[in-house]
Amino acid sequence: MAAMPVQPDGCDERLAAFAGQVTHDLKTPLTTMSLSLELIRDELEDGAAAEDVLPLITRALRGSARMTAMIEDVLAFARIGSSIDPVPVDLARATADVVADLGGTLEDVDLVVGELPVVAGDESLLRRLLLNLVGNAVKFRSPDRSLRVTVSAARAGERWRIEVADNGVGVPEDQRERVFEPTVRLDKRVEGMGIGLATCRRVVDAHGGAIGVTDGPDGVGATFWFELPA
Repeated sequence: MAAMPVQPDGCDERLAAFAGQVTHDLKTPLTTMSLSLELIRDELEDGAAAEDVLPLITRALRGSARMTAMIEDVLAFARIGSSIDPVPVDLARATADVVADLGGTLEDVDLVVGELPVVAGDESLLRRLLLNLVGNAVKFRSPDRSLRVTVSAARAGERWRIEVADNGVGVPEDQRERVFEPTVRLDKRVEGMGIGLATCRRVVDAHGGAIGVTDGPDGVGATFWFELPA
């Protein structure tokens, strides 16, 4: 008797869609690297000097760096479990690490970091959460004004509410839930796989918190917030 085909359930369909999107996004930098390396080979075979192929080498290295960043994002998304073993985490120190990691991308950014609390959580996951939120503010800056990013915290009953506010392009109100879904990219001109905010949601869920986005200061830009148990 022939086996009956198994119909994929919703989870399988989402996994297939996610895998397809990841594969598609990784192909772009891979193609850049392959073309650059082929051109380098051809140039060297034709007797080109080393300095003549330096731009091609630079392009290949940039493609490699993009692939590395994408793979790290996918691994981070996949490794987050449904629970954590909490330890005291100083969010001020975690934010300082994020600022160091982002380095030159913050050179022309007016970054203001207020007093941040110590919370119970996973230090590496909370650092990635802050890295994604501050990094997103930089990625989605407005071309019409200098970027200002503010990281602040306030006690809200039994929780701490942390906000990362910017004056960038903002998030349309009808997309504010959708942006936390995997592979969603509202602006295809910005590099990435669309899993940064999905990773943020998984981190916050694992900590028993909540996350969302509202308008930025004075209705300009966006304010991404998350709440964690105090």
